[in-house]
Amino acid sequence: MMNAKKMMLTSIVLGVLSATAVFAKEAPKCPKALELTPQQWEVLKTMKPAQQKMAFTQGVRQNMVKEKMAALTPEQRAEVESFIKESREHRKKMMERMGKMTKEQKEAIRLQMPPMHKHMRHFGKMHGKGHFAPPHMMPPCNQEAK
Repeated sequence: MMNAKKMMLTSIVLGVLSATAVFAKEAPKCPKALELTPQQWEVLKTMKPAQQKMAFTQGVRQNMVKEKMAALTPEQRAEVESFIKESREHRKKMMERMGKMTKEQKEAIRLQMPPMHKHMRHFGKMHGKGHFAPPHMMPPCNQEAK
């Protein structure tokens, strides 16, 4: 009986270890350091810390995009570029259509759109509004709901 328990325990432990080995994710790579010219360094030094951080992040992002695009085959790269181009054109057309609508039409569209992304939830709070939901979703605190 004791041997059977040991065998079961051993098989469970080995199963868990093999499953973690199979489904383990590769550790993310650290971004390469940005290579800036002396003029770019001078411009960076004159910026505020928040602007410096944003510029650095954009530079790292551009490097990552270059690496990912370089790893694609020419056919894959062409497909990605056409997808991005079509997406930008579609967004531009939708913004133009939205610009021609009345305030009531825009409000009706916003109410039917899916909720905001996770990273946008705290946007209102950062700017002193105090609520996660947009103003059209919550009645003002000092007025009664109609």
